[in-house]
Amino acid sequence: MIFESRLYKFGKGKNISAIMNEENKITIYYQNKGILKKEIQIENQSLIMNQVKESYPYTEVIPVDDSHLITRLGKSIGILINE
Repeated sequence: MIFESRLYKFGKGKNISAIMNEENKITIYYQNKGILKKEIQIENQSLIMNQVKESYPYTEVIPVDDSHLITRLGKSIGILINE
């Protein structure tokens, strides 16, 4: 877990998935009235959280790599390709 005073407003949610594709950036997807995306930058031993203006109408999103996401909407599963 991350314990940092600036990250206390992360928000409530469930079905949390995270991926670290870059050395200093963690991308987090979580469900709260749709899937929301946030990024955490690690710079000079400090953490900066940014909310990305993307939302997904799914129940769950699991990142596989930089360009593929596994999505779930109820019992339906799909793969998204971000190009």
